[in-house]
Amino acid sequence: MTIKHALTVAAVSVAAVSWSPLVHADNPPPCDSGQLVVTAGPVRAGAGHRGVPLMFTLSPGAGACTLTGYPGVDSGAGGPLLHAERAPRGYLGGLPGGVDIPPTVTVEPGRGAQAVVEGLAVDADGNQCPTYSDLLVTAPDTTATVTVPATIGTCRLQVHPVTGPDPVTPTGSHPCDWVTADEAAALLGGPVTTRSVGDDAGSARMSCSYDRGLGDTGMESELRLPQSFPVSAAAQFAQAAAGPNSTAVDGLGLQAQCVYEPTTTPPSTTLMVLLSGNRLYRATSWYGTGCGQLTQFAQTAISRVGA
Repeated sequence: MTIKHALTVAAVSVAAVSWSPLVHADNPPPCDSGQLVVTAGPVRAGAGHRGVPLMFTLSPGAGACTLTGYPGVDSGAGGPLLHAERAPRGYLGGLPGGVDIPPTVTVEPGRGAQAVVEGLAVDADGNQCPTYSDLLVTAPDTTATVTVPATIGTCRLQVHPVTGPDPVTPTGSHPCDWVTADEAAALLGGPVTTRSVGDDAGSARMSCSYDRGLGDTGMESELRLPQSFPVSAAAQFAQAAAGPNSTAVDGLGLQAQCVYEPTTTPPSTTLMVLLSGNRLYRATSWYGTGCGQLTQFAQTAISRVGA
């Protein structure tokens, strides 16, 4: 990234990003590097993820302008160089499901724009990732790079598009957000009630149960984090894969096994998916739901918890 202008950096506490396009009828021009101040909020955490919201505000005396798309983000001090990968959404922020085109956001006095940078805090072997103390940030469609103080522990960076500044709870931060009640109802063939477990801070296992109230149809969606395993997620996955009623599942782009348990009460089928960051996702059903439906369920959930 090329430095063109010096940008002032100040610490600002911000909340998680939401999708909030703000386009004015007078169509301000795209922002230039010299019009912007870039700051970072405190680190956010959830399900093994770490995220930092970046805020773009006007420099003193600058006029309104617009931002569209993804900022460029590289890691700074604290570990090996990481280049942030672009993704429309992730576990801690980004665009809502079904929206992949970044909005054009107007930056004006008293109202800025935000973008979330996030990653996993542990590597595939369960080891803690380096903790970085700053990020190198370039606003969309500009060439100036600023070093922004920001603490984030991660082995890989992902950046989401610039959005409006209105704070909301990040999509996917609660177990029953991974697959909504409406989405589960479509897969299970009727209305469901949901109940989340373990969604408090520090929990190593979190899940959402879906109940149709018929006594023979139900499902549970569960995410297990590194601290929940005696050895590792990979060891737990390998143990399940070696069982007599386990079959490999394709189509998820990840290691996945479907395990039938005829001796449980009631009999159950579980889809297990090995995720990055020493995590394991499980979708379990009772009686009639097969591996095909569980795979659809897992695809939706993993798009929100991160592969």
